[in-house]
Amino acid sequence: MSWRSARHPRLGAAQTNGARWWVRAATPEALPGILAALGDAPWRATFGAPPADANANANAGADGLCLIDLGGLDAVRSVEPDNGVAHVEAGCTWSGLERTLAGRGLTVGPIPRWLAGRTVGETLSDGWTARPSPRYGRLRDGVLALRTALPTGLTGCAVAPRRATGPDLGRLPTGAGHRAGLIADAHIRVWPQNTERAWRRLKLRGWNEARAAAMAIFSEGLRPAWWCLRRDRRQVALELEMHGPRLNGQLERLDAVVDGLDLTVHRDDAAAALAAERFWQPGGETEPLTMSPIAAVDGADLAAGVKGIAKAEVWDLRPEGATIYVPRAADPPPVDDDWAALSARVFAALADGSRR
Repeated sequence: MSWRSARHPRLGAAQTNGARWWVRAATPEALPGILAALGDAPWRATFGAPPADANANANAGADGLCLIDLGGLDAVRSVEPDNGVAHVEAGCTWSGLERTLAGRGLTVGPIPRWLAGRTVGETLSDGWTARPSPRYGRLRDGVLALRTALPTGLTGCAVAPRRATGPDLGRLPTGAGHRAGLIADAHIRVWPQNTERAWRRLKLRGWNEARAAAMAIFSEGLRPAWWCLRRDRRQVALELEMHGPRLNGQLERLDAVVDGLDLTVHRDDAAAALAAERFWQPGGETEPLTMSPIAAVDGADLAAGVKGIAKAEVWDLRPEGATIYVPRAADPPPVDDDWAALSARVFAALADGSRR
């Protein structure tokens, strides 16, 4: 069923396919008015043109669903090099932001090709890790402030690189699927680009041994821009890239850690090839790449978590656990039942409060 222009009874000019409506927001400031006009009618954020047919991008098959398109909100509103802050609208893609920053010698850190074409708004609203990096953190770790749209208006925001301890209510919308407000724009931490880079590839006997090597590097205070564990024939390769000032000193410390490990380690520098294949570069390869989180591992027994998963790659590797990815489209691991129940209660209370 094709889309056609029509008048929505509450929104005015819009498009419909007979079952659903589609409306594009002109500015972040227009979003509260759209939400207020919809009232209790179902809606969902989308990014881009209306879906090709009535079944595409459906949400539980709900007729009357309104798709609020944020794709036109793609501006980088400002960049402050001295403060390390970029103000960007929700519909801007990470590759678009990075391309703008590159012209000013800045970066948000490495952008995986599976995220390059995704927008800031959809990534921050998603519940799973985007761009794990020991040096730069997750993409949502770089969010200094958010504005979200509610029927009563846009929330205020204060750019605060350092925050007091305790609950960070300003980040409640991240990972919430727009249930705590429709993400309109964000202030994001940016860094100077690092022109000095070095890659290392260590081959070890198994998953747990490779994880032990990574944790030894982490314990030394070294923070690679990215690292990845993946199978290399009968061994497991730990591949990583180092950035930052005093790079030679970092590499000396890295080599000292590796030399001190009671492990069978084979070194080479082929990790540069993985970086070129997996990460987006301005003016480089633009073909999309699929990489999906498929399992979460708690603790140190990575081998048990990876067992039975074909072509497993561990990009999110932390002292407390890891997230396993696969180079194909796959459903993310289920959320813990207790956490899901708590989340449902929190957002139900927020929805109830917004109706009073």
